[in-house]
Amino acid sequence: MTNMMRAVVIHAPGGPDVLKIENRAVPVPQAGQVLIQVKAFGLNRSEIFTRRGHSPNVVFPRVLSIEAVGVVASAPGGEFVPGEQVAAVMEASSSPGPE
Repeated sequence: MTNMMRAVVIHAPGGPDVLKIENRAVPVPQAGQVLIQVKAFGLNRSEIFTRRGHSPNVVFPRVLSIEAVGVVASAPGGEFVPGEQVAAVMEASSSPGPE
């Protein structure tokens, strides 16, 4: 695994044209966190609300995707084994926006 990753990022609310694929540094996980080598991810309704500016707690720039599947790359706290297949869903602090 390299020290860079590609991510879908938005820097401000707007139309689909604000979605940008950027190279970003791979985050370094701390105890209690898991670094996943993502194999597939989804952009869904929640990301549409965020992109349009309807998620009041979102800070920009924002790396999008609240759902992913992949392989554990690192788990400093030992909660998972590197190489283990995992799926991730929305974090507790994300806001899906108005209904």
